[in-house]
Amino acid sequence: MKACEMMGLSMSSYYYEPKVSKAEKEEQDADLRGKIEQVRVTHPRAGYRPRKRFVNTTNSNHSHTVYTNLLPEMTVNGVNQVWTSDIT
Repeated sequence: MKACEMMGLSMSSYYYEPKVSKAEKEEQDADLRGKIEQVRVTHPRAGYRPRKRFVNTTNSNHSHTVYTNLLPEMTVNGVNQVWTSDIT
């Protein structure tokens, strides 16, 4: 059983929100902006993610064999002529 039925109200009465004048809405918005500014002054870093330091995940100075890219020399003109993969 819905809450509005338990109280003996129609759905439209239960969910009714009175209209707010434009001036009153602007005043409420200004008050809210003022409160937000107060929080921002008190907690200037609130809502921001801390900066993470850069982590270099590639080591190009290694002793392993580095293979050349053979694709620039090829002319690909059909399906399944070239397959590539990357294991990073």
